[in-house]
Amino acid sequence: MKTKTILQILVIFAVALASFSCSLLSKRYDKKEKVEYKLNTIGKTKLTLNNITGHINISSSDSVTGLVINAEKVGWVKKKDLDKPLEDITIEIDTASSTINITSHMNRGKSWIHFERHSNEINYDIKLPPGLALTVENIDGDVTLGSVSNETNISVTNGEINFDYPTGKQELEVKNGSIRGSVDSVKNLKLDVMNGKVSLDIGKSYNGEIKADVVNGKIRYSKLEIEDVTTDKKSLRGYIGSRQNQISINVLNGNITLTGK
Repeated sequence: MKTKTILQILVIFAVALASFSCSLLSKRYDKKEKVEYKLNTIGKTKLTLNNITGHINISSSDSVTGLVINAEKVGWVKKKDLDKPLEDITIEIDTASSTINITSHMNRGKSWIHFERHSNEINYDIKLPPGLALTVENIDGDVTLGSVSNETNISVTNGEINFDYPTGKQELEVKNGSIRGSVDSVKNLKLDVMNGKVSLDIGKSYNGEIKADVVNGKIRYSKLEIEDVTTDKKSLRGYIGSRQNQISINVLNGNITLTGK
């Protein structure tokens, strides 16, 4: 009798497990939702964006006071949910203070086991008006920064930061990945990478100090007319033109490549 009861329990458990597994392993589809936010920045001094997964593109706005944010939510859903809103992917915007705060939220749902090959994400395209400072934290995904005059502070945990001739004060950090970009008349540029590399093209209009340091890696530079240069295997110091601006680069594990343009 006892053996029969145990067998019945095992059968029930096996059926439940099979049903549960079929639900988890059922085919899923990409679903995308796009939304646009237009925010007035009068009286605002800063924009902060906290994202979990996705690509972030930042460029200049044609409007002096208009901030435009286009967001694309990407979910991986079952076929029966394709016509339903992506309720597990939400964007919270707080404009109560002088700082505009944008936060991405991605719920994993009720199941505690997930076999998805893809994760939910939110991709942002930000048109930034002048004078508005920007802070971005992105856990997984790349950030692209265009030719903006704004002061920016961007941090990526896993991914790349790519930038194209920004002119304001820039602080860019990557923990695992790389930083690549070009500068010309930038005021101050600070680049930090924990595991990865930095590749920087420096234009002829740059005037200021160059500081580069690595712990485990190499520093290479070419086509740059650096004055008062001092170098060793792990550091480089020098100036191009005047000394009013600064490029500072620090890499823990990886290489630094500087190229004149």
